[in-house]
Amino acid sequence: MNNTYQVKTIIILMMLASFNLWSAQLNDNPLVKKVVQRPGSIDHRKTNKKPDVRDHRRTGKRPVSRDHRRPKSTSRPSPPPRPGRLDQRDDDRDGIADSLEVEMANKFSPILRLPPKSKDWTRPANVDWYLQRVQLRFENKGACNRDDQVFKVGQVTQKNLARQSKRDKDATWKGCRNQGTRRYSKSSTRFFLQPADKYHKGAPPSQWKAYVHVKKSVAVRNGYDIQYWFFYAYNDSVGSVNHEGDWEHITISVNKNLQFVEAIYAQHEYYKRYIRNQLTFLRSTHPVVYVADGSHASYPRAGSFHIRNTIKINDHTYNGGPVWDTAGKLIHVGEKNYPLNRQYFIQYGGRWGEIGETRYTSGPTGPAFKAEWNKR
Repeated sequence: MNNTYQVKTIIILMMLASFNLWSAQLNDNPLVKKVVQRPGSIDHRKTNKKPDVRDHRRTGKRPVSRDHRRPKSTSRPSPPPRPGRLDQRDDDRDGIADSLEVEMANKFSPILRLPPKSKDWTRPANVDWYLQRVQLRFENKGACNRDDQVFKVGQVTQKNLARQSKRDKDATWKGCRNQGTRRYSKSSTRFFLQPADKYHKGAPPSQWKAYVHVKKSVAVRNGYDIQYWFFYAYNDSVGSVNHEGDWEHITISVNKNLQFVEAIYAQHEYYKRYIRNQLTFLRSTHPVVYVADGSHASYPRAGSFHIRNTIKINDHTYNGGPVWDTAGKLIHVGEKNYPLNRQYFIQYGGRWGEIGETRYTSGPTGPAFKAEWNKR
């Protein structure tokens, strides 16, 4: 029994020795590859998943290799873009960048020379100042010709000015009734603004504003027309030819390089064209405008100027009065259908003063309803 146990023990020891010898030979064999498991890697022999290996010979794309011996790139950042007009917004949809409109208007903002107080007591104003001091009324005609009040003083704003409507007042057996044609303040001159007489003199100088409308030029190829509009609370022209509210303007035409070409100065129902050597400029690009007493027509110098289509009636301009530099006093209004800076007043089609006996004694319409708006 003991001999049998010893034999079995010897056999087991011999088998273990043989296995250890075979393992040592297998590890020393160069044809046998060792599988080294790196931290975080997957042993595909255990998961039975094939590695994501692409045959770049089929795709035609070379694999991207990195030389880890080289440090990361330390190249300098890209240079900033060249200076230019980066803001190409065109909120008034006129095909001209709003930032370019501002640049042009500032470059040529005019300087107005007003008559002395002894010659003219009327002064410029601004739209918001005026609207706070007026009623909005509607003119009725025919047998029922009594005006209707739409808004009383303090209720008129730029936002509601062009959004009103009224029906014509017709005579019926029950009296006058608003049951006729409907009129809209965005288009009808039956609507009008009426201030108290004490406001005819205009606003304090600190509240004077000029309104800017820029468009593609109708006179200069690939150029621009810059319109500057000035508002007065009252026009005190010759004799009884006067009216509440007064819109005047000049137009500066420039080429595509924003260089001055010519100017248009409005003079009553007409205008006159001036080239550079006929005008005076301050700070090289800002034209001087002499304002006629009472009528507010625009002229290039002090003196007397015959009013076209009249008999011996002249406008007069002077030195020695207030000087209004419009720089910093400009408001861009945009286009009628797309106002800028909340200047909704350009959509109002009514009159800016009381309706008189003739068109010469009635308040005018606003800038966007004048022929010059789309011309010069």
